[in-house]
Amino acid sequence: MNEIPSESKVEVCLLRNKILAMLEEKHDEECVLYKSEHVQFCKYPFVKELPHKLIKLHAGQTWVLYWCLHAMKLLEHQVEGDIIATAREWLAAIECEGGGFGGGAGQIAHAGLTYAAVCSAVYCNFQPHRDSLASWLRSLFTPDGAVLMHRDGEADSRSVYCAVASCHMQAVLSSDLISAVVPFLVDCQRPDGGFAAEPGAESHAGYTWCALAALAICDKLELVDSLKALEWCLNRQSVLEGGCDGRPNKLVDACYSFFVCASIVIAGYALGIRPNFSHGGLKRYLLKCCQPCYLAWLGYDKPMKSIKGGGLCDKPGTTADWYHTSYGLSGLSITSDDLAQTSPILNVCIEDWLRQREMLSKCDAQFGPGEEKFHRWYNPFSGTGDVGNEGAPAFERAP
Repeated sequence: MNEIPSESKVEVCLLRNKILAMLEEKHDEECVLYKSEHVQFCKYPFVKELPHKLIKLHAGQTWVLYWCLHAMKLLEHQVEGDIIATAREWLAAIECEGGGFGGGAGQIAHAGLTYAAVCSAVYCNFQPHRDSLASWLRSLFTPDGAVLMHRDGEADSRSVYCAVASCHMQAVLSSDLISAVVPFLVDCQRPDGGFAAEPGAESHAGYTWCALAALAICDKLELVDSLKALEWCLNRQSVLEGGCDGRPNKLVDACYSFFVCASIVIAGYALGIRPNFSHGGLKRYLLKCCQPCYLAWLGYDKPMKSIKGGGLCDKPGTTADWYHTSYGLSGLSITSDDLAQTSPILNVCIEDWLRQREMLSKCDAQFGPGEEKFHRWYNPFSGTGDVGNEGAPAFERAP
């Protein structure tokens, strides 16, 4: 029977052919992570105003702050001096009087931007107002267990994760908040194993990570089918390209390298195993197909579109941006030992987070009960996990 043609299938085939041609290039000795170029790319927002063409990021500048700080930390760059001062000043300016953070001075508080701000605070020793943050987030909870992104805003598994992670990283995640959101997250799992934005919607890799990571923090992974979730996530990696997609029959994209791989790790934790997937295939895709500076060296991308050639793009032929740089490097952090290690459930560098956790532990701390268990178990590329994983095999770096 002939397949019914669709626009998405045609796009997948065209991109696949382009990527396979690139992967066949015999330049492995030059296929490296261009760390210095990526650091310079991420410094740009700290030294210059965003160009007019990026006006759409005006309401999301807190995300840019987090993406750039996180990427530089992953690249093991010593972030200090003017960059730290600028980050602290920015966080102080956008913290809302009633709790939470906005995307810019004078903007309303937003759960996603609050998560970005709380993650950024880990990197620049900034302390948000914990009580007002917790009170504001609590006001966003809905009767069905979801969380609004902002007053009168949308509610989905993404906003639930942002609320849970923000409360956890500020040590204000109470047991009643956990009890309120867990049923909603459980209901977001679909029959195929993935998780959707809301019950009854389509599975998506980003929402799958949000749901699994939030459940891991709350220590409630036993309430969902982690085996089916693992199978769904493993199928998101393309055998040919090596990259990951967000849904079946969609294009591979650098950002899903984190959402998919982190979800695989979390589901493996729930099952007491360390699943094998193609670390090498993903690394080749990110380094050979998503670095404009490498593509320009091969002659695929002239002139280079990105700032000084740094940054990662989502796929060949697109422009590098801070979002794909941050999440692409986060995925690479999970699948290789070339970078600082990010937390698969928080997406901040583990070393920085542990310092923050120790500091918050000295006050009236209410952490999610599952995070510490997870991080005691999580030890990339080793079999030394000690929580429900005695003797488990190491992550295998398959070719």
